Amino acid sequence: YVRPFAGIAGFNVSVDGDDNDVGDTNGLLGVGLGLKVPLISRLSTRFEANVAGTFGDESNSQIGLLAGLSFFTR
Repeated sequence: YVRPFAGIAGFNVSVDGDDNDVGDTNGLLGVGLGLKVPLISRLSTRFEANVAGTFGDESNSQIGLLAGLSFFTR
């Protein structure tokens, strides 16, 4: 399967409630490629590799590996 995704990543840090807050927000676009392997009638394993790129003040790329279980109700 193919899974495109988009998101927003951000943070904000406040020390002692003063006005010197530090924060940043970046956009994120990526795509994942995966495989579902059936175990029993309503349960499968999932394996996915994905790559994502952030854009904003500092651009970079991330590579991820995911594994999980999918349970189907029907």
